[in-house]
Amino acid sequence: MITGTNVHLIMTADVGALHHGSVGAGNTESIRAAMSTVAPPGMMWIPGGDLFSSFVASTGYVTVAERRPNLADYPGASEDMLDPGSSVFIKPTHRVSLGNSYNWWSYVPGAQWRHPHGPDSSIAGIESHPLVHVAWEDVEAYATWAGKVLPTEAEWEFAARGGLEGAEHAWGAELSPGGTSMANTWQGGFPI
Repeated sequence: MITGTNVHLIMTADVGALHHGSVGAGNTESIRAAMSTVAPPGMMWIPGGDLFSSFVASTGYVTVAERRPNLADYPGASEDMLDPGSSVFIKPTHRVSLGNSYNWWSYVPGAQWRHPHGPDSSIAGIESHPLVHVAWEDVEAYATWAGKVLPTEAEWEFAARGGLEGAEHAWGAELSPGGTSMANTWQGGFPI
C-alpha cells in the first residue's frame, strides 16, 4: 500500500471536472516538489484528505460494496451467497498461473471502503491512501454531491501525471531515478 501524504490535482469549477490522482506517492521529496509546482491552467493542488467520509457522513450514502446484492440480478444464485463485500488482493504463498486472476483476487464479505481487507480491518492510520472498493455509481454520487463531474479518461490521465505531458511516468522519464523508487510498484515475481 502507498504510505505518506498524497497530493491530489483537482480541476477547478470553471472547467467542471474533478481530478483525483496521487502524485509522487511514497516519496516525500516528490510530494514536496509537486506541492510547490504551479498547477496547470484550470487546475489546483489540494492536500489529500478524507473527503469521501465527509460525503458519506453528510448524506448517509451507502456504497455498492456495502449493499446486499439483489437476488434478481443473479439468477440461480443462492441467497446465502449474496453478502455485501468486494474483491481483495490476497498474496499467494507460491507461484500460480497468471491466466486466472482468481488466484490472487478473492471475494471477501464485508470488504468495503471503511474495511479494505474485510470486516476485521479498518482505514485507521491509512486515511490518506487512495479510496478503494467504490463503484462508478459511488464516485458519480460523490462528484454530484461535490458539485463536480467525473473526468474523461484523458482528463484523468493528465491529472494523474500532475500535468506532465510526454513522460513515461508521472515524475519523469525514469522508473527509478537515481535508484529511488517513486511509486509503490510490484517488486519481484508476480504475484508472490
